[in-house]
Amino acid sequence: MRNPVLLIMMLLLMAACSHPTSDEPTEVETEILDIWDNGNPKIVRYFDTNNGGRILFKETQYHPNGTKSLEGRYLNNKRDGIWKSWHDDGSLWSEGSFVAGQREGVGTVYFPNGQKQIEGHYKHGKRVGKWKYWDESGNLLNEAELPSE
Repeated sequence: MRNPVLLIMMLLLMAACSHPTSDEPTEVETEILDIWDNGNPKIVRYFDTNNGGRILFKETQYHPNGTKSLEGRYLNNKRDGIWKSWHDDGSLWSEGSFVAGQREGVGTVYFPNGQKQIEGHYKHGKRVGKWKYWDESGNLLNEAELPSE
């Protein structure tokens, strides 16, 4: 390893994966796909290695300062379930659901102060229905009705 910070991060990730939560596989392999210039991981993928296979089930991306920037799960190599992203200060930036790789259901974007900025619905990966837009103080600025499929 050319960078001790990267080695430490890899060891921490492996240790975290050795104590899985109830919805995580019991045998997990991590792979760091990319790192920042400062040695911090940029993209980390988690693979279920039960039964001799290697199945991607989760991805976490990080800001250069080490805080999470994006995290979510995979099913059959496609985004599935809730995906969240964060501002570099650690505050929630956005959250939304995926089904078989496509956006589905409510999607919400937040200002760094926690106020909603945008909220709307997706169906089969397309924006549909009522979308709302707020300012940083929480005042509703606009509502738009998008056509349904």
